[in-house]
Amino acid sequence: MKTMIRLFFCILLCLMPVLSFAQGKVTRPNHNRNSQGSSPKKESVQEPTIGTLNGHDWVDLGLPSGTRWATCNVGASAIQDCGYYLSWGGQYIPKDEIYSRQNAPLFGKNVGDISGNISYDAARSKWGGKWRMPTKAEFLELTQYCEGKIGMVNGVKGCVITGPNGNSIFIPDNSVKSGGIKFDSAISVTIWLSTPTDSEMAYLFSFDDKGFNTSSCNNKNVGYPIRPVLSK
Repeated sequence: MKTMIRLFFCILLCLMPVLSFAQGKVTRPNHNRNSQGSSPKKESVQEPTIGTLNGHDWVDLGLPSGTRWATCNVGASAIQDCGYYLSWGGQYIPKDEIYSRQNAPLFGKNVGDISGNISYDAARSKWGGKWRMPTKAEFLELTQYCEGKIGMVNGVKGCVITGPNGNSIFIPDNSVKSGGIKFDSAISVTIWLSTPTDSEMAYLFSFDDKGFNTSSCNNKNVGYPIRPVLSK
């Protein structure tokens, strides 16, 4: 009798794993899930708002187009320096600094916008890379979204331009050179834009004590500084 009971329990023990599997009690781990049961979150990466290209610094002012403005003029060694005075489309300071029609390569010529044209855009030819002169449209965008105030850096007056993201640039007071004379005024920040009005004149980035002037232009032969920009 005892032998029969022992045989019964042995058979029962052998059948228990089979019975458990049939009842769904045997499970396998799911290696496709992480420990928290959800996919990992992706961290957002913000683009820098300042940077350097070819040794020249730029600032992102938070403009819709993403245009980045340089912190210095072409030929300037510091932000308060005016840099080179060039005729529109000119690559070099005229001989004896005489800003005449004869010394201006594009005076009297019908050409389109010269932004990025290495033959006429001093920002591109002197700084290289994707640096270029700002267009009239980019100046209009800046006046629409940025605030301009008269300010001073290292004793030099100029225009402090602050973008919607809080970043700012400084453009020094520079006036204009015509013939062999520099004409100064109380406060006048004027730099060339790459957009012409006709064969003899081109638009200017212009700011004074009354604010931005979006219709300012002058003869292509006179001398103004250039403030480069970069596309995003």
